[in-house]
Amino acid sequence: MKLFDGYTLNLLLSVIVGILAWSFKAVATKAIQKWNLRSLDQRRRWMYQARLVSLSILVFGLVIIWASEIRTLALSLAALAVAIVIGLKELATCLLGAFLKASNQSFRIGDRISIGGHRGDVIESNLLATTLLEVGSAQELTGRTIVIPNAIFLAAPVMNESLGQFHCLHQFEMLLPYEIGSPTLLLQELERLAWMESRQYLKPTQRLMDRFAKTKTIDSHGVEAKVWLEFKDPKAFRLCVRVPCRVDQRGSVEQKIKRQFFESPNLKISNIQS
Repeated sequence: MKLFDGYTLNLLLSVIVGILAWSFKAVATKAIQKWNLRSLDQRRRWMYQARLVSLSILVFGLVIIWASEIRTLALSLAALAVAIVIGLKELATCLLGAFLKASNQSFRIGDRISIGGHRGDVIESNLLATTLLEVGSAQELTGRTIVIPNAIFLAAPVMNESLGQFHCLHQFEMLLPYEIGSPTLLLQELERLAWMESRQYLKPTQRLMDRFAKTKTIDSHGVEAKVWLEFKDPKAFRLCVRVPCRVDQRGSVEQKIKRQFFESPNLKISNIQS
């Protein structure tokens, strides 16, 4: 049967080390007081050295005695620190994303943005998340909200489709087969319709563009309606349209242009062969 277990033995050795350190300090202090030193400053320096040596003896002895317990405690603290870092990682990245968003002023409440495959109008933004009112492919609200953690702003680029709170440049595309008619004639007709539907928004959107360019120290560009062709598919061509309009009228302007385009009496659109 052991006289002492490990914990009790460590306590006893700690007491012995403490007594040795205190004894060394006491003996050294008495010896220094008996020395014939030139000044009190020298005596104080030697007394300080004696206290420092006694403290070193105490600390070094306790570290040796409790080495295994200290190692276990260090490992536990390290595991706790790792768990805290992992647990707070998402919170930290969300806060950093909110800081990046605020410092760059990449969008405001009411702007329409696209990020990480999501697209919608910003209706709320706080330190942890940004809420979007989802917009579908037809530029109409789907009635669903998307809550996006701000951490996404650290990894994905933000595309802001709004120049300001009231007016914007809206872009959409139409993929049409070659059988539907001449791409040049279709482009000309679409340009006419786009200009007719967006002319009322031209001046306020241009003023907004000029103000935006001045604020960002960039060249101002025209905001008039534009239509261009893209040929990326051997069986179809793409008509790309950009028009100025009100932020809240994007969907209706796009749908009106498309509907008038396919109903236009100036075009003879043939039936598409199945």
